[in-house]
Amino acid sequence: MKRIALFGSTGCVGRKTLEVIDCFKDEFKVVALSCYSNTSLLEEQKKKYSPQFIFIGSKKNPLSLEEIASHPDVDICVFAMEGSEGILAAFAAASASKEIALANKEILACAGEAFMSLCREKGVKIAPLDSEHSAIEQCLLGEKGEDVHKYILTASGGPFFSTPPTYEKAFTHPTYRCGKKVAVNCSTLMNKGLEVIEAKHLFNIDNDQIDVVIHPQSLVHSFVSFKDGAVKAFFGKPDILQAIQYALLGGERRKGVMAPFAFDRFMQCTFYPYDKKKFRCLQLSFDALKEGGAYPAYLNAANEVLVDRFCKGGVSWEAIGESLEELMNKGSISKDSSLESVLETDKQARREAAAFSAR
Repeated sequence: MKRIALFGSTGCVGRKTLEVIDCFKDEFKVVALSCYSNTSLLEEQKKKYSPQFIFIGSKKNPLSLEEIASHPDVDICVFAMEGSEGILAAFAAASASKEIALANKEILACAGEAFMSLCREKGVKIAPLDSEHSAIEQCLLGEKGEDVHKYILTASGGPFFSTPPTYEKAFTHPTYRCGKKVAVNCSTLMNKGLEVIEAKHLFNIDNDQIDVVIHPQSLVHSFVSFKDGAVKAFFGKPDILQAIQYALLGGERRKGVMAPFAFDRFMQCTFYPYDKKKFRCLQLSFDALKEGGAYPAYLNAANEVLVDRFCKGGVSWEAIGESLEELMNKGSISKDSSLESVLETDKQARREAAAFSAR
């Protein structure tokens, strides 16, 4: 029986991870749960799973996330939290050679180079929980990396793909249920931008091998295009459950939480290019990837500050991308990709974005 530490257990990915664990309860034991502030749901989960460790981000705790992630009683660390708070815990888990299942975008998006270097050193394999990266991994089964032409992530386009942005609709994702911050990031396509940076590090690929297409139905989770003209598409219901089950079961295909795909319910697939001017956050992610170093960390941290201001009505939707672009162009950002540089750049970006958005 594998012992799981689930960081971010009260969020969407965390709750779905527990669905998978419930389906295979003879194979997994929950030994740690964490949340930031949803203590009422965490209390329900605590009663059901009787974990050895509890962590609440908004309170003082006996053990830190890093201590839990590296604890000898933990076999698998599932990072399902939001934001950059999971970075140090992920490094602790990798240093202790734990199995890692990853949905926390910021770990790879901010510190991908240093983190993947550590994982290679320790022999740690990352199991992606994002449906897009899981789809690429599954499309690559039986294939050689040198035969790939492009890795193509799909994006729903969010609520504003074909309509003008409004404050209210920014919090509603067209095909997935998610929290406010994630919903806003999906509306600006920043969420997809972070996935682009993740893909670069997760699959160790060239920047120009990554592309994004808009696919409003969210049925094709990713494509892999090959040098001989062939294309593999990973087709499935718009739900992250399959990716989670695939990761936790180590790639085994077994009957589990999801029913077989019903084609009669999902009959339409359309694809479009994205508007680089309207969705400048996605383009800025490609720019940060090209610059390298701590640029992606700066991008993520500044975006978090601006999105928080947007949620509080302090800036417009358009100003998120506009301000982010101005900050990145004005800032003196480190080219050093070490963990220390990433953490310092994170603080720098938050200071500068807070001062900028308060003008």
